[in-house]
Amino acid sequence: MSRNTVSRKRVAVPALALCFVSWAVLEVQAAELKSILAPKAEVKKIAGDCAFTEGPAWSPEGFLLFSDIPNNRIVQWKRGKVSDFLKPSGNSNGLLFDGQGRLWACQHGSRQVALIEGDKSIVPIVNSFERKKLNSPNDLAVDNYGGLYFTDPRYGDSGDPVEQPVMGVYYVDASGKVTRVIDDLERPNGILVSPKGDMLYVAEPNRRELYRYSIVKPGIISGKKLIFTGDENLDGGGPDGMAHDVNGNIYATYKDVVVLNSDGELIGRIEVPERTSNCAFGGKDGKTLFITAQTSVYSVKTKVMGMSFKKFPGPASTGGRQKVAIRDLIVDVPLSWRKVTSRMNFELVTLEIAAVQGDREPAKVVGTMFPGIQGGYGAQARRWLGRFTKQDVKYKIYKGQWNQGDYYLLDAYGSYHRRGPVKPILEARMLGVMLQRLDGLYFLQLLGYQNTVSAEEEEFRRTFGGDRSREVEVKIDDI
Repeated sequence: MSRNTVSRKRVAVPALALCFVSWAVLEVQAAELKSILAPKAEVKKIAGDCAFTEGPAWSPEGFLLFSDIPNNRIVQWKRGKVSDFLKPSGNSNGLLFDGQGRLWACQHGSRQVALIEGDKSIVPIVNSFERKKLNSPNDLAVDNYGGLYFTDPRYGDSGDPVEQPVMGVYYVDASGKVTRVIDDLERPNGILVSPKGDMLYVAEPNRRELYRYSIVKPGIISGKKLIFTGDENLDGGGPDGMAHDVNGNIYATYKDVVVLNSDGELIGRIEVPERTSNCAFGGKDGKTLFITAQTSVYSVKTKVMGMSFKKFPGPASTGGRQKVAIRDLIVDVPLSWRKVTSRMNFELVTLEIAAVQGDREPAKVVGTMFPGIQGGYGAQARRWLGRFTKQDVKYKIYKGQWNQGDYYLLDAYGSYHRRGPVKPILEARMLGVMLQRLDGLYFLQLLGYQNTVSAEEEEFRRTFGGDRSREVEVKIDDI
């Protein structure tokens, strides 16, 4: 046995329990892996009976997602239970939750990179380059600047023509501009951005090679360097998907999981019963490595935390926007405003906005509607103000015009008391707009900590067509 190989010992278990018990016990760890794996770490099979698994991604809400590509589904694993999360999935491959908790997917079959909303609706982000259809997006990684890198090889024969002249790597910046950043690899597959955001790693499975590039600035890379080539006998083909820990170590899926430092020097191999395809960190503390492998998914405990638990922002909006319906009113909001489940029956739509640095939690946008005026604009403004501590609230009310008439906007600061046994938001800011239509009065409310709300003030007005420069201040008794 190589000193860099973790030994594997089979455990006799009943066939029906095989999916949820240890398959491999790591009784002897290579010295180099002792700093990586938890004491007495076991490679455990947590899910099985799939056609081909890929794209593991840990949700901030506490569950694992992975792709079962031939079965055209995204699968959820939560507390030991497996269920379909999304089917059909566009034959999804690589999956990723960004720092805002949004789910991104490389849809192999649909030949696009897409954002999967909280209600599981699919928003295409990139499906072509230079007016030619993408090959079959495979894997993706976010950077520190609101951008997204993805690989676009071609696997399988769907019958659709290959339109791109190369199997490339692309970058989508925060404005939505797409550029091809790598065009000289045979079949790029797994991709990573380093914890510091200064390096890009790309897998070349046709040659068992791993390349590293310097990120000069968003979407600009240089200094291509081969840092590792897998052993033909020990590793077979690969690498496929990869993961980083917070120390910059690389977990690359060949036959087994090959662990490297940031310079490509071999730390060791974690043996897995089936040929591996991808891996990602997750668990409550971020110290579980989840591994997709042919028909199954495995996990192993580690001492180190995965890089996925660093709050990288992810693509802010990629320049895209989405139409959201508040009953019969359609508003235009950024893709970065993530749809979430509404907690109150009267909330027709609820959107979440990632907190900016210094704020403790995301802001929320809530859309509601009531027939009639419900006592007038002033009554609604007083209802909103009633949630604030009376002694310290400060507010202004503005009158403006949108494409269907007048609107009134309340801008309030202070300590906001939420419904139920939830702590108040100290130093809160609320923007609440009242829009009158023939079918009733529509309300749109943005609430959160001041920094986050202030950062989204312009976008908030844009959703309904408001214009701050044309607003005039009015008194609450006059509306």
